[in-house]
Amino acid sequence: MTVAILNGYNSLIKSDGNTEFTIAPPAPYLHSHTKIKRWWNQSYDKVTYTGCALIAYRDSYVVVSCEANVLLKIIADNNNEPTFNVIFKNQGDGGIRRILVCPKTELYALVNYDDYYYDYSDKQIKKVKHGNGGLDLNPFRSDITYGITSAGGTFNLRSTGAVDYTVDWGDGNNESSTSSTLSHTYTAGDYTILVNSDNTYRPYFNNVSADVDQITSVAISGEADLGTNLGDAWRGADNMTSFVCPFDVTSGVTSFYNAWRDSSSLTSFPLIDTGSGTSFVSAWNGCSGLSSFPMIDTSSGTSFNNTWQNCSGLSSFPMIDTSSGTIFSSAWNGCSGLSSFPQIDTSSGTRFFRGWYHCSGLSSFPANMFDATGTLSANAFKSAWTSCALTAQSIENILISLDTNGASNISLGINHGTNAAKTTWSTAANTAYTNLINKGWTISYNA
Repeated sequence: MTVAILNGYNSLIKSDGNTEFTIAPPAPYLHSHTKIKRWWNQSYDKVTYTGCALIAYRDSYVVVSCEANVLLKIIADNNNEPTFNVIFKNQGDGGIRRILVCPKTELYALVNYDDYYYDYSDKQIKKVKHGNGGLDLNPFRSDITYGITSAGGTFNLRSTGAVDYTVDWGDGNNESSTSSTLSHTYTAGDYTILVNSDNTYRPYFNNVSADVDQITSVAISGEADLGTNLGDAWRGADNMTSFVCPFDVTSGVTSFYNAWRDSSSLTSFPLIDTGSGTSFVSAWNGCSGLSSFPMIDTSSGTSFNNTWQNCSGLSSFPMIDTSSGTIFSSAWNGCSGLSSFPQIDTSSGTRFFRGWYHCSGLSSFPANMFDATGTLSANAFKSAWTSCALTAQSIENILISLDTNGASNISLGINHGTNAAKTTWSTAANTAYTNLINKGWTISYNA
């Protein structure tokens, strides 16, 4: 039995012998020409050309009915609405009958769709919109949107790995590229750059100041594929005032090494999925404009070297899950705005060298933090609290916990700054100090 696949599209036939249309993925994506081939349709001992194909594009289908093999390209009209450019093999070799854009969910029951046809009188493709029109077919949909300020000159869009993307430069120009460093020349002004890829696209500005200093904002869409490694992605973006990213987009990222390092103009940071992250080394190092930090999932994190170093604007810090963390060297070094610190899980920690070094406002530190840890390195706590403002009670909390730990021959720094002098310590603190010295510890303190 032969049935029409779409209401009013009687020329688009699904027959007994061909129960599915050709699904033609955009090649390389819908912004480039996709080859549409007619195919044979045999039904009731009669062979005809059906001349139909579907292009699957995200949540939409582009249904093409043609009289000859064609190349089809989606473009933007003067109102930035999608329309099509059609190339035929030979001049006058037939034409497009109809092009339909519809949601995949409405392929057999149309409500919202765009119906394109060729008007031979003025030789233009025209559109009739039904309902809300076709969905998710903005020809310049953006996976990543950059705001930049150019003084006039070159901006290099930087990425790494195998890439295949389109870019709308925001000045009326757009292009497709597979280059990890794509150059564009601007006159002085502010621009919005839209980057779109159907594959993994990993930004990688890596502190190249000539380019990254031009970035003022970054917005990631929910459909972006950033891969598994965001190392050095926006490092050095010291003029970036806004970073927007949906929670789930980063769910597969394992390395956040240097990702936002020295983004000193950021005043807030979104809650993103970091549950797969193992390396957070220097991820927010130098983000001095942040006043608070979200409760991200760091349960898989092992390396926290320099992670929040010099985040001097932080006035509080969340009790994140650091149960897998082994290295915390300089993790909060220079966080001068912190006055207290939560009792995070350091049960796997082995190295806290300069962990809270120069946290000049830090006065309150919890008890029992280091009762159980991993095997501590010899300089595990060297300069850990040097140049802080620890009260006598906080020093007692630290010393008793380290004594409880039972480790021997470790260096500890609780000196300089306004840390409580030993003459003000409690009896319990002095007892713990003596026990640690007897275990071979070397302790620097304020006399």
